[in-house]
Amino acid sequence: MTIPFMTTTATVSRWSLTDPGTKTTVATLVPCVVGSVSGREVASYKGSADAGFQEALTGKFVSDQAVAYNDLVADVGTGQEYRVVWAKYRMGLGLDHWEAGLADYKSNSTFACFRGTTTNEWGDQVSNSTAEVSAAEWAGVAGDVREVQRTTMDPVTQVPNTVSIFEGRFPPGMDIRTRDIIKDLTSGTLWTAQSVNAVSNDAASDVGVELVRVQA
Repeated sequence: MTIPFMTTTATVSRWSLTDPGTKTTVATLVPCVVGSVSGREVASYKGSADAGFQEALTGKFVSDQAVAYNDLVADVGTGQEYRVVWAKYRMGLGLDHWEAGLADYKSNSTFACFRGTTTNEWGDQVSNSTAEVSAAEWAGVAGDVREVQRTTMDPVTQVPNTVSIFEGRFPPGMDIRTRDIIKDLTSGTLWTAQSVNAVSNDAASDVGVELVRVQA
């Protein structure tokens, strides 16, 4: 049965698990409610590669349209795009519907991934990241790389230290390996992948990468 108080329409899309980095449209002009979250709500991923991972929710989605974890919901009215953090099918009172928690979808550039080495004009072995984008393992994929603060405890003095690291998040199934070079195709900035983990245990999980910036 249709929920009687839909306030907007949305486009729902889903990342491909067979063609990583691409997404397909699941439904368009979906009648729905995209509302704000009251208070501060977070989703925790138990058993994920990053055991302490939490994510703040910024909205809720209510509709007859089925959605799944990591689907993208674009509010046609506002243009805002969200990522589905959790989804549940609610039943009762003849108003069966889907409800989902939403987080802002963040993509601050497009990236390429380089692996291995190549020979430069002087015969030296250098990283493939100096080659043309055509030599990349993949390129032109939207992702998010941000500098974040992390507090660590000195094992000897027990004094907390705050360090800055770079964390990247890329679509499900992207082939990223330790020591790969990730290149921002807009700024040209380079990072080395130090560790690679799925954000959660779900098959549709984004790929999380801890990165070290390569000095120019």
